[in-house]
Amino acid sequence: MVANIQKKKAEKYVVGNFKGGVGKSTTVQMLSFESAHDRGLKTLVVDLDMQGNTSDVLNLTRMNYGLDEG
Repeated sequence: MVANIQKKKAEKYVVGNFKGGVGKSTTVQMLSFESAHDRGLKTLVVDLDMQGNTSDVLNLTRMNYGLDEG
């Protein structure tokens, strides 16, 4: 008997707005943290903001939570 294994598709979130200071980066940071830390899922964040604030915050979060695999 062959097991019916169905792969789960990736969840995708897009956060955007033309106005600054509306919480886009904070929203992405919280969604990605919840996905990776609380749900234990592999999580990819693509930060297209020239300031790179999301990348900096997520790097600090990784260092503070000790989530290194090595």
